[in-house]
Amino acid sequence: MTDDNDIPRRKLLLAGAASPAVFGISISALENASRSEMPSLASAQTQGNSVSITGFDDANQGFDSPTAIVASSELFDSSEGSEGRQIRLEYDGERALYTLDSETAGGDNTAQLSEFARCRLDTGSYPDQDPGTQGCPEHVSDCGLAEQSFDATFTTDVTVDQSPDEAEENGELIEQATEGTSDLLVIAPHGGQIEPHTDDQAAVLSNEFDETPATWRCMGWRPGGGAFRRWHVPSDELQVDSFSELPGLVDGSPERAVSFHGNCPNGVRIGGGADESVRTSVRDSIDDVLPNDESVQLADGRFRNADSSVLVNQVTDDGNGVWVGQSLPVREDHWENIAIAVGSVLLD
Repeated sequence: MTDDNDIPRRKLLLAGAASPAVFGISISALENASRSEMPSLASAQTQGNSVSITGFDDANQGFDSPTAIVASSELFDSSEGSEGRQIRLEYDGERALYTLDSETAGGDNTAQLSEFARCRLDTGSYPDQDPGTQGCPEHVSDCGLAEQSFDATFTTDVTVDQSPDEAEENGELIEQATEGTSDLLVIAPHGGQIEPHTDDQAAVLSNEFDETPATWRCMGWRPGGGAFRRWHVPSDELQVDSFSELPGLVDGSPERAVSFHGNCPNGVRIGGGADESVRTSVRDSIDDVLPNDESVQLADGRFRNADSSVLVNQVTDDGNGVWVGQSLPVREDHWENIAIAVGSVLLD
C-alpha cells in the first residue's frame, strides 16, 4: 500500500495480463478556515466542471485500474491538469480521488474509467462498517455504475479547507502542514481513516523530539466507512503539485524524508530509496519496541518503494526517503511506539 506499496505503481492492466482479482480481492496498502456544510465539488475552491464518464472502447477493454482516469484532450485543457495529476470526481453525492493517465480519450469533455474506478462513485457499493476496522480494504467492480455512462463533476482542487472535525463529519479530504527546524520532512499521505494512525505518527515526530521536522499530513474520511476506497491513491501515483500545502515544504529540498503507511501483510516493512544502512537502523529501532512475535523486515518486491515516483522519494533532494508500512493491528496497538522509534533514528 505503495500504498501503499500499497498498490503497485498505477497500471492500466489488460484483462488478458491481469485478473480482476488483482484489484477485487485485497489492496496491500492501506497513506483552517471552516465551513458548516459539506461542499460539493462545484463549490470547492475552484468551480467544478461537468464531464461525461464512460467505460472503455473495444481497443482498450480490460483497463482495471481503480484510480486511473483516461481523459479527453478537452478535459485536460479545461482542468489545467497534467499527466499524473490527481483530480476529484463527484457523482450523486459520492466523491473519489483519481489520477490523470497519459492516455487520452476521444470525444468532447469525456473521461473513461474502469468498472473498479466507476464503482468508487457508487454509494450502494459501500457497505456500512466501523470506519476504523478495515485492515485490507477491497476495490469492487460489481456495482450499479459498473456498466453505466453518467455525467460527473470534476475539479483539480483535491483537498478542502476544513478542520479535522468538520472533514470527518463531512467525509472530506484535507491537508495540514507544519514547518520544522531540521532537514527531515515527515509525511502521512493517507491519514484520517484512509490508513488510521499514520497521521498521528507524523504528529508524534513533530511534537516529541528536540529537533522539529517539517510535517505534511493528508487526511480523509467517509461517514459509515470506506475512506480508503474513496480517497486512496497509491503513493507512487501521488504528485506533489496536486496538493496545496506540500509544494512549499518541498521547495526547500529536504535532505531526508519518512512516510508512514498501512499495508496488508502482518508486521512492519521498511522500504524507500534511503540507503540500506538507514533502513536497517530504522528496522532495528522498531524491532526493539515491538513484541517478539511481531515481524519487522526490510521491504522487498512491491513493498520496496525505492522508485523515484514514490512520494517520499519525490520530496527529497536525492530520492532517499524511508517508507514505513504497517498492518492495521500493529498500528492500533503500537503506532506511537513505532513513531518514536523512527524518530529516535532520524532525529537523534
